[in-house]
Amino acid sequence: MQCYIQYMKFCRRTEGTTAARSIFKRAREDKRTTHHAYVAAALMEYYCTKDKKIAANVFELGFKKFKHDEKFVLAYIDYLSHLNGEQAKKKNGNFFGVCAVLNLSPPQKKKKIGRCFHCLFFFLRGF
Repeated sequence: MQCYIQYMKFCRRTEGTTAARSIFKRAREDKRTTHHAYVAAALMEYYCTKDKKIAANVFELGFKKFKHDEKFVLAYIDYLSHLNGEQAKKKNGNFFGVCAVLNLSPPQKKKKIGRCFHCLFFFLRGF
């Protein structure tokens, strides 16, 4: 939900990252929360605290819950493309997870996710 995202941003600016993380914890417990809260929390960790490990953990939590959501998978692929090559290669397990999503997705979603994944895969391999 959008209100959790705005509240996380507000708390991060006024009280710090610990407060923003506690808001994200509340958002995770709310059944109405969409993938947007996970993406926002992960990108906040990546860009604001520069902690790639926490950002990756948040994306992996979201991947467990939203692996069939095209927009979440595309956001996750976009995040992986921003990592330097070595760190992204360490996340190979999730590349295979993205492949599993491609097999379960409807044809129109497969094309878009597949294109992004294909570009990222060959970028990391140096082709």
